[in-house]
Amino acid sequence: MKLMKKRTAVLISAIFAFQAGWAGSSSASTLGYTYNRAAAVAYANKWSCNGSTSCRNGDYQNLGDEDCTNFVSQALFAGGVTEVKTGQGFEQWWYDGYEGLWLIGPLNRSLSWGLVTNLSTHLQATGRATGVTLTNMTTKYSGAHSAGGDIFMYDWGKGEGYSHMALSTGRETYYPYTDPIYGSYTNITGGSGDSISQHSTDRDHAPWNWGYWTTTLEYRAKYRVKLLKMN
Repeated sequence: MKLMKKRTAVLISAIFAFQAGWAGSSSASTLGYTYNRAAAVAYANKWSCNGSTSCRNGDYQNLGDEDCTNFVSQALFAGGVTEVKTGQGFEQWWYDGYEGLWLIGPLNRSLSWGLVTNLSTHLQATGRATGVTLTNMTTKYSGAHSAGGDIFMYDWGKGEGYSHMALSTGRETYYPYTDPIYGSYTNITGGSGDSISQHSTDRDHAPWNWGYWTTTLEYRAKYRVKLLKMN
């Protein structure tokens, strides 16, 4: 009887270990690739500008002032994250250089390639990233052990939910760029800290919490940031 109980306990432990390993898959062998953070950051820094849209990569469709997720996806792809064309909905993440003719108009990318919540769902559901909600918007460093190549996801507190994302470019000194409306990056947290590159309002080597410091007190109370830690 003791031997039977011991074997049962071992079997149950093995099942739980298998389930935990499947749910938290993060190794290169499980994902099928190794994420090169340095390459993703290098891409983001190359194809982003401050106060200009002139640095956008002509190999991809320019989505104008809704280009943030498109840009993050490009950086992830440059970092070795593999395209996924199988499955449905959130499972897919791909970009085609041509525009296929659909009834709803030209489409050359999956929804997860170009939309904030879709990419977030894809990365977390497929084990490519782990989401962590940040609680302090005022610090030099974002917390949660963020690193270059991770993704910041923003809810401006205006009732739209998470509607913007940017690529973390690591801990560094911000560019001495002066925004014509909000002032200089160097006025934020002593001019250094976790930095980002982004599109839509294009920014490079900018503070990770720039949006918090430059919004009104009304929206600060509802402002949220989520960190997608890439695996």
